[in-house]
Amino acid sequence: MDSFPCEKMRRFLWWTLKAVVTLGILLYLFSFIPAEKVFRALSEAHAGFFATAVILQFIMRFVGAAQMHVFTERQKMGIGTAEIAKINFVSQFYGIFLPGELTASIIKWYKFSAKDGKRAQAAASILFSRLVNVISLAFIGIAAFFIERPAVSQSVRITLISAALLFIFIYTVIAGRRLDCIIERVVRPASINLLPAFINEKLAKAWKSLKLFRKLPPHSIHGVFALSIIYNILGTISAYLIMQSIGVDMTLIAVAWIRAAAIFIQMVPLTISGLGVREGALVFFLGTYGVSNTDAMAVSLLIFSVILSISLAGGVIELKEFYSLKGAPKPLRPPKQKGRPGREEGCCN
Repeated sequence: MDSFPCEKMRRFLWWTLKAVVTLGILLYLFSFIPAEKVFRALSEAHAGFFATAVILQFIMRFVGAAQMHVFTERQKMGIGTAEIAKINFVSQFYGIFLPGELTASIIKWYKFSAKDGKRAQAAASILFSRLVNVISLAFIGIAAFFIERPAVSQSVRITLISAALLFIFIYTVIAGRRLDCIIERVVRPASINLLPAFINEKLAKAWKSLKLFRKLPPHSIHGVFALSIIYNILGTISAYLIMQSIGVDMTLIAVAWIRAAAIFIQMVPLTISGLGVREGALVFFLGTYGVSNTDAMAVSLLIFSVILSISLAGGVIELKEFYSLKGAPKPLRPPKQKGRPGREEGCCN
């Protein structure tokens, strides 16, 4: 009976901890980065570059919706690309203003499944879309890193090569067909014997969801990855334009690997909406190219303002739908029949 209040308290404490960590990182960064110089750089940003970056971010959401529609259509969910795009905007709004990315994912899952009640299919579609986007982001980031060859340590290079091999393996598992037998006959029995029951239950559900995705024909799988690549390329161009808006002259290849690295670091849920972690990562990575801490901080805050503008668009959509539902006419109740039940109106006594 007391589990729900305890869960609420746990979430509140976790959100409070993230808020403290966010504030602590920002205070540390601004302890050696002059705030007035950062705001001056922001005020002098080129409006045309920034507006184009925002437009590209909106286009990205529709490309992501087209990718998601491949999954939902395969699983016979009655939701179109435009509706998926609206849900993506709304969920990003909640992701900014509610504690935790998990809350936004739950809202997205609820809205996806609200129309026809296909909760498992909605969860699988969200999971597959995120997995594909992460893998394509890794491919772009690692390829750009080795093309650019920045000045980093040997250990970092070894880590990136290992990550590349891991993501290639994941893609092979998703797109291939011959590894089914290996997974079913070798990996699954071994996990049952070696791992606890609750972990095996989670792995079984994950494998079941993965098999649903694998029912897609190969050309559809490759098409999904192609859309995801386009999605991340648009994101890279958007970040490039943001840097250009305040005079940070970087090559598109350098922006590609820095953006990928910063996003992966933000996946660690330490702060609210990645605030603080993103700023620290960009200050570090851009610093390897001689970009000043002031300009790097300004770039990060501009990126956050773009995310905020997308989120506010989702808030407007949610508010509009709320008032449209509130103002909708209530269904009329059928008139009550006179007389005793079972008697028709006008019958003789």
